[in-house]
Amino acid sequence: MKKEFVIPAKAGIQTSSSRRKSGSRSSTLFWIPAFVGMTTAVFLFSSQPLLGQIETSTETVDDTLAEIDLMVTKKTKDKAAADFLVSTLQNPDAPIPARERAAWAIGQLELKGNTKALIEAAQHKSLLIRSAALGSLQHLNARDGLPVYTEIAQNDPVLSMRVRATLTMGLLQWNKTIKTLVKLSFDERDEVRGASALAMAATHSKRNNFIKALKEMTKDQSPYVQEKAGQALDVAQGNYSKVLGYLGSEDGDVRLVAAVFMRDHGRQRDMKKVREVFNSEANDEVRYELERAIKAIKKRAAQAKAKQQRTVPKPNK
Repeated sequence: MKKEFVIPAKAGIQTSSSRRKSGSRSSTLFWIPAFVGMTTAVFLFSSQPLLGQIETSTETVDDTLAEIDLMVTKKTKDKAAADFLVSTLQNPDAPIPARERAAWAIGQLELKGNTKALIEAAQHKSLLIRSAALGSLQHLNARDGLPVYTEIAQNDPVLSMRVRATLTMGLLQWNKTIKTLVKLSFDERDEVRGASALAMAATHSKRNNFIKALKEMTKDQSPYVQEKAGQALDVAQGNYSKVLGYLGSEDGDVRLVAAVFMRDHGRQRDMKKVREVFNSEANDEVRYELERAIKAIKKRAAQAKAKQQRTVPKPNK
């Protein structure tokens, strides 16, 4: 018996499958219910597989990807959408591209209640699924994924995954990552050591001080690690002019850490530069952090202004 899937829909959004003319394909038709707000709607679909069936025609996979992209574009993040994406991600019979796109969409829609599915997917044998799931966990800043980040950073067979997981731990800004980050700073791969330096910079605080460790890493035998450690040290020490410059670095990871610094410590005088790089930034995650930085800088400026107004003595009448 073929599997059926609930397709989340909203008023005014017609699925590409339902737009097909019934005479365009020789196939049986069946009904799939979907919910539009509080009203049950019924869409007519071809029995050609949409997601979960073993058949994977190119046209069907493309349709599925288009449906998921439409959810992200329309910011469809209700329970029906979340359930659909999770079921797609977890369905072993669904095409790899559909499962990858579902993992990506969960992060983009910030469906934070579904990190368990992403954590499982981050351990999948498919690099596409694994990478998309890790990317969404990073985007969601999911601390419950720490055991998986640690495993990937230390043992994944793909170097880029190890680097990304290492940086993800730094972006958590959590003292529970410190032991692993220090261990990774001695990894045999230059790229992992470099990522650990940037992760330390993101984690650095008065309480979790990495200045000494980063200074030691600037003496690493690898010129690559020396460079990353030097950049990380500038971030940790709050060298604003250098950090603003790093927002234009060719290295996306360096730009990301610099953007996180601006999110946490950016000043009103930095706003022009942050806006400028935001408008030209191509990396989605860096843009996301720059957007958050702009909002945070505005908020800090408003708070400082309000505080100043409260402390100014009122003139005598």
